Amino acid sequence: MRVARPEESVQINLHLAIVSSTLSGMPGLDADAVVIGAGITGAAAARALAQDGRGVVLLERFRVGNDHGSSHGTSRIFRLSYPDKRYVRLAQSSLPGWRELEAECGAQLL
Repeated sequence: MRVARPEESVQINLHLAIVSSTLSGMPGLDADAVVIGAGITGAAAARALAQDGRGVVLLERFRVGNDHGSSHGTSRIFRLSYPDKRYVRLAQSSLPGWRELEAECGAQLL
């Protein structure tokens, strides 16, 4: 999976990502899927697609690790205190996935 550098311009249309001429001919741009936005949702979607064997281009408007998204920064919380039991079960069932991701990247995330 390749993440575009900040200086690489990307123009976004409603249904189509048009990569500027500065990127044309670069390896990794022939892909099965283009994911726009490398925040937590976009990164997770790109990761899942790549794990499924698909070629993925992940585009981000800002540098990776920027402070423009709602999930930026180094602080994380894993919460099990929800009034709706369905959310508690979802959170509990996600913990093995977090542990798998930690093992994959060799860092403690939660």
